[in-house]
Amino acid sequence: MLGAYSLLIKGLNMLASKICTVALGLLFSTAAMADSAPSLELSEGWYEGYDELFFDYKGIQISEDGNHRLLTSHLSWGMAGFHNIHFNDENIQCSSVECVIEIPELDHEGHRNRLVLSPTPTGSWYVMQTSAGPDGELVITVTYELKENNNGSDGYMFASRYRETLQNMPERDEYTIDGIWIGLRKNNFNSQLVALEFEQGEPATLLVFSDGNVNEMVFPADEVAVSERALSMMTSRHGIEYKLALDNLGNTQLTGDVVRTLSDGQVIRNSIKLTRLRPTR
Repeated sequence: MLGAYSLLIKGLNMLASKICTVALGLLFSTAAMADSAPSLELSEGWYEGYDELFFDYKGIQISEDGNHRLLTSHLSWGMAGFHNIHFNDENIQCSSVECVIEIPELDHEGHRNRLVLSPTPTGSWYVMQTSAGPDGELVITVTYELKENNNGSDGYMFASRYRETLQNMPERDEYTIDGIWIGLRKNNFNSQLVALEFEQGEPATLLVFSDGNVNEMVFPADEVAVSERALSMMTSRHGIEYKLALDNLGNTQLTGDVVRTLSDGQVIRNSIKLTRLRPTR
């Protein structure tokens, strides 16, 4: 009986040893594969996205000459000005799983910034940006997604379109919904820059800035309904019906959905969030 028990223990030990050997082999094999995998690369071009927490535009410009920059601008100010901080090739370190950018230049608030970029399955980059104070203490961490856009910067396109408007824009009565609104529309997994031009009694225009193009959608005045706490409008184009349904949050924010009804009856709903465009002086 003891002999059988000893054989059983011996067999289990041999099995455990083989399992450990196989596991270690797989571990070292995986590590070797990771070491031999090609490093990621940030190719020349524009990468754009939006920090949805603070409603900021974010852009990275990778230049052929090795001098690059990170751009930030607040949406409610119409991107009338961009804060730039510069870096070069030596500040970028890429592995097979991520790229890390250590920016030596301080930003406009005196903070030093570090960016960790990881590729997503959709071809964009997921970014974690940390800002540290003079003593190295963490000030804030924000996350956002950047999409490569080599057809022209959507942020600069918006700024160019509304530059003169912002300079000459009158101060709006806080109790009116009239004016220009800027914000983001969720389209699948990406956010798109949008603007709504609205004056009661006039046709309303929704503009979508995406991939270097501007798509304008006009809603006839008789299809626009305004109440104290809501705004809705409808139009149709190329056999597709569009409805914009927004909740009015004290004339400072508009939130809701853009709903498309296709000719086959399929309904596509995208969320949208807008803030009032502020004049620059």
